[in-house]
Amino acid sequence: MKAYDITFDITPQEPTRTWSYDPQEKTLVTEQAAVTEAGWLGSRGPGISDEQWPRSPHTGLPMQHIFTLHLPEPYRRRGPEYVAVSFFAGDSWEIIQETPPLLLKEHSDTPLTTQLRQYQPHPMFQELHDSLDGVFGLLYLTREEFSARSNGPTNPYREGEQFIVLPLRQRTRLFTQWGAAHPTQALGLVYRPDPNAGVPPADDGVNGYEDPWDEETGDFRNWADPLFSKCHLGGTALPGQFLPSGLSAYYLEITEMGVLEFGDCGSAQIDLDNNVFDWTCG
Repeated sequence: MKAYDITFDITPQEPTRTWSYDPQEKTLVTEQAAVTEAGWLGSRGPGISDEQWPRSPHTGLPMQHIFTLHLPEPYRRRGPEYVAVSFFAGDSWEIIQETPPLLLKEHSDTPLTTQLRQYQPHPMFQELHDSLDGVFGLLYLTREEFSARSNGPTNPYREGEQFIVLPLRQRTRLFTQWGAAHPTQALGLVYRPDPNAGVPPADDGVNGYEDPWDEETGDFRNWADPLFSKCHLGGTALPGQFLPSGLSAYYLEITEMGVLEFGDCGSAQIDLDNNVFDWTCG
């Protein structure tokens, strides 16, 4: 089993891709031809119906699409027919603290509740919660859903109408597909030379997992240096603070990208086998 680094096309307006390990072109991939295009970052989502588009459980708003990634075969843990995953951001812990939960009353007919009554959760959608109770989502996709595109439910409110009232300091913390217009940036996969490919991450080095930290020297081992600050599938986990308990070998580790942030310079681990999820900041 192999591990893979996730790369970003930094010339989306050009006819050819230029791949970087960072969305802001900090570190170009040395062997550009070795990268296989495998998805996209941006607000446009996969080919699912508006009624199936993931919803935040607290506010009822449509979650914001962050990225969609085509998976190598060993990482298709929901069955061979589910070839890709989409990751969504929903109600942050700040939003949950500052706003009352949406209550669907029998005769309520606001534009939001009218739309929400048509919601039919996708059968392969998994709601994820971080340790602060913030909400994210993972959607497993068929080849047809991965190949198609959609923009999610349209905003039924008139221009200038408020669909949620937030304190000013929280407005940038609202993740919703309504109003999201972030450009598409192609994602790619490239082989990651990693001694821990196929091994579940573990702080205590069990099951043959090689600890990137050398206790004797008080520094990271030489083989770990090229692995830092990269989003990746499998291999060595390099969290900001601690590993989520129970990670399998089939996980995603992502850093901040697009509109997504994890407490400033943080990273998240998303398990494709058992749905373990959390993030920490450095």
